[in-house]
Amino acid sequence: MLPLIGRSVPDDAELDRIFEDFLHAYERGWRAFDDAIPCLDTLAAHGLRLAVLTNGTQTQQTEKLRRTGLDGYVERVFTAEGLGVAKPRPEVYLRVCAALGVEPSHTLHVGDHPDLDVRAPREVGLQVLHLDRHDTHLESPRISTLRDLPRLLDGQSKIAGTALN
Repeated sequence: MLPLIGRSVPDDAELDRIFEDFLHAYERGWRAFDDAIPCLDTLAAHGLRLAVLTNGTQTQQTEKLRRTGLDGYVERVFTAEGLGVAKPRPEVYLRVCAALGVEPSHTLHVGDHPDLDVRAPREVGLQVLHLDRHDTHLESPRISTLRDLPRLLDGQSKIAGTALN
């Protein structure tokens, strides 16, 4: 990547330092969106089970949830690292459903990436909802804020579990 931005590639020690600087800046930027906790409060009050499925690492994603105050809402964190398979491979969604003991057709996968969070889980029978915060994609169904999610779920009595990405 460095040559692409006009920098020479330094030795390994310098590369490690650059990565550490990046990692610290990345972690300092972790914030929950302002609509996350109100949405999760409502979903929890309705007794929905919540899980995270991510291609990130277990340690990093668990720490991100803790730092953002979202960890208390999530039953489980599933990562590509722990599952041995990553999104958008079909088996990743099915493994999460099996681990949670829920039918794919009774599971809603909410996420922001059209391929990873909409098309792929839909192909294996999950219900999907595209969180398109910038209103830039045409995937359907979609919302632009998590404030809309509880209202949409009120009319979906067959949803037994919810997997949030």
